[in-house]
Amino acid sequence: MKLKVFNVANSRTMKLRKPSLTMNFKNGLITINNGAVALIQLKLGDKMCVAWDEEDKEWYLYKDDTGFPLRKSNGSKETYSLSFNAMRITDAMKEHLPVELVKPTGSMQLSKHVVNDNGKEYWPILLPSFKLSNRKLCNAS
Repeated sequence: MKLKVFNVANSRTMKLRKPSLTMNFKNGLITINNGAVALIQLKLGDKMCVAWDEEDKEWYLYKDDTGFPLRKSNGSKETYSLSFNAMRITDAMKEHLPVELVKPTGSMQLSKHVVNDNGKEYWPILLPSFKLSNRKLCNAS
C-alpha cells in the first residue's frame, strides 16, 4: 500500500477563537463562539441562562434546564458557534456597557475561569472587553 495520510499535523483544522459572546442589541440575538462552545462543552439543544450578580456587579453565562435552547447559528462564519434570542437580556446589558452603543452589535470575552456556586458553574462575561462590531447587518425581509 502507498497511503497518503491526512491528520492534524498536515491538515487545516478549525481554529478555536478566544471564548466570547456576540450580541445583537436590535433583535436580541446572542451568539456563543466556537471557543466558548468548546470551553463550556456546549452542544445543540443545551439551555443557557445569563445572570446579573447585584452584589459583585458581574454578568454570568451558565447552563440550566430553565434556559434558552441553543441552536446552530445562521450565517455564522465560525464553525460550531451556537445562539439563542433573548431581547430582555440584551436590553438589560445595554445599561452596563463600557461604551456608548452606536452600532447594533458588539462582542465581549468570556472568562476561561469558571465560578462555582452551589454546584453550578458560572462563566463570567467580561464586560470591560466589549467592542462594537464592524460587521454589516443583513436585512431580514
